[in-house]
Formats: sequence, structure tokens, C-alpha cells
Amino acid sequence: MGITVIAGLVLIQTFDSCSLRQLSIMSEIEEYKKLQDPQQCVILVDKIVNLNTQCNTEFDVIDCG
Repeated sequence: MGITVIAGLVLIQTFDSCSLRQLSIMSEIEEYKKLQDPQQCVILVDKIVNLNTQCNTEFDVIDCG
């Protein structure tokens, strides 16, 4: 069990927080496409803008219209 924890910590450190946030947002976008919840869209746009600002990425902002 200790080896599993150590391996998990190494994997987490291998991916920086920007990469993890980007993967999380991609997952949330897929969920949004299924539900089409306008409130969720606004939250996603805020997350994408923050990601682009903090991580110097060019992740496309989704259209809530």
C-alpha cells in the first residue's frame, strides 16, 4: 500500500497543476455538452479564463449563447 501512495505522489508531481486543471476542464466540458446547463457554462468560462491567465495557455472559451 505504501508503494501505491508513493507512486501516486510521484505521478501527481510529474503533472503540474496546469495540466491537471486542463484535464479537469476538458472533462467538465464533455459533461456540459451532455447537460447543456447554462449555469455550468458560466462556471466553465470562468475556469477557462483563469486557466489561460494563470497557466499562459490558449484554451478555447466555450460559447454559452
